[in-house]
Amino acid sequence: MPKRTVSLEFDDDVLRAARRQALDENRQLADYLAELVKRDLNMPLDDGMTVINTAGAKSFVPDREVGETREEYKQRKELFDALLGEPGED
Repeated sequence: MPKRTVSLEFDDDVLRAARRQALDENRQLADYLAELVKRDLNMPLDDGMTVINTAGAKSFVPDREVGETREEYKQRKELFDALLGEPGED
């Protein structure tokens, strides 16, 4: 679907917060705002990806995959810990 350019006005504090959130999610502001609108309208997202904000996540314990060895699970859990921060870390 073709995209169109529009001009929007935001209060300074709202724009700062939106820019900060987009940056935290490693996204362009326009992409972040477009996704917010689509979610509010219950429209499907273009890429099928869901962005999960992990800020404030205290701990995550992944489920063991079927047939996964202890060593494979340990490596995968260490990856999640590295990406999300150590459990209980503030």
